[in-house]
Amino acid sequence: LCRRARVAVELRMARAMVGSHARCTGRESMPGLESEVRLRVGSDGVTAIEAGSWLDAVRALGHVMSRDRGFQLDLMRRTASGRLSEVFGRGTLAVDRRYRPLDLAAAADRAAACLDAPERELLEAFAAGVNVQLASRARSFESRFLSYTVPPWSVADSLLVALYLFHGLSWNEEAKRAEAVIRRALPAPVAEFLLPEWLSEGDAGVPEELRRLREAGVPEDGLVSVDQAVAGSNCWIRGGPEGPLLACDLHLPLAMPNVLYEVDLTWPGHRVRGLAAPGLPVVLTGTNGHLAWGVTNLGADVLDLVPVRDPDDVVTRVERIRVRGGPTQTLEVGTLAGLPVSPRPLLGERVALRWTGYDPRSLDLRFQRLAHARSVDDGVRVLDEAQGIALNVLLTDTAGHMAHLATGLLPGAAGHLAPPERPRRLDPPSGVLVSANDRALPVPARPVEYDPDPGHRARRV
Repeated sequence: LCRRARVAVELRMARAMVGSHARCTGRESMPGLESEVRLRVGSDGVTAIEAGSWLDAVRALGHVMSRDRGFQLDLMRRTASGRLSEVFGRGTLAVDRRYRPLDLAAAADRAAACLDAPERELLEAFAAGVNVQLASRARSFESRFLSYTVPPWSVADSLLVALYLFHGLSWNEEAKRAEAVIRRALPAPVAEFLLPEWLSEGDAGVPEELRRLREAGVPEDGLVSVDQAVAGSNCWIRGGPEGPLLACDLHLPLAMPNVLYEVDLTWPGHRVRGLAAPGLPVVLTGTNGHLAWGVTNLGADVLDLVPVRDPDDVVTRVERIRVRGGPTQTLEVGTLAGLPVSPRPLLGERVALRWTGYDPRSLDLRFQRLAHARSVDDGVRVLDEAQGIALNVLLTDTAGHMAHLATGLLPGAAGHLAPPERPRRLDPPSGVLVSANDRALPVPARPVEYDPDPGHRARRV
């Protein structure tokens, strides 16, 4: 029986692979295009898109991204919304139980209703291209093998992918819990010493010997300081007589397929090349021939644990998780003023999770306007008019100018920092900018990072 079952699975896999083999007819029709679009797949597998307009290029990008990564798009959407078990069965229940209470799908819906016209047009064009491919008979290998149909794509789905990526970069709930326990369990001077200095309330209570140890830093005489592994990224700019060079490594985990998708878009007077996340038609690092940009994780302090003072303020609802091949599972989810309440108490109290990702401004997606900027000055203006996800953004242009900005909804003394208050560094005398998740920018009155990298990687760069 085991051998028969294995053979049956292998035959099913073979049929799915043969049935999903890409076939190009040479010419295809696609509703919504304003003019003809030409696609050319290079030997490196990157599809170069040549269109008559920006939105036509984005429509075509949705089509080819769905052709190449259609299952991955749906996988990211289902993970973020806690709906994997509808396809994979009980093996993914743990993931669904983790993400469903976060209510990321509802946050994406709220943000979709607040988009400005350029960003809405961008996501609508992309979704139209994705859905043309999904509606065709060219189903992906994975969906054929798993015998399910990928549902249509929407504007909110792209924002849901953005939230999913932001969650992976900024959700530091465990670190916040550890800080709370340290402050509760230990004498104040010991807690102040053990906590990083940007979390300390001052050195007044720290004994002199401990304060000297903290201030000593890392000697440069060969002593190696070992830190825990930090999930991060590197981006640097170096000027020179032949023009500036920008290098960016987003340090995303190796996966099959890749977590990023290479794009090459051309329309009259413009060309953009770079890397985007599947499902999100925004070039995270790339160039348009005039401006080059890259990003790293800022590690901003964007999550707070809010104690539930009155249990009666918690509203409880029941989520139903459909499980393929099994009974539907139920999950009780609590909210406090619209914020999810953690199922795990902290020091005997329930806590709500206040995260900037739930603010529609964090998904304004104005970052995408960098694709049309012609200089560092233009790029700085774009980012100053944006809110968005908290990131380090490095810019350089053909004139040799360079900039490093902290962007997004960043914590301030009262609410969030206004754009002019966000830390930045412009045209440094050294001609070099480096961001490796360290504290590289001037520190405002209240530091915006929660736990920055100690800087060893940045010094090596």
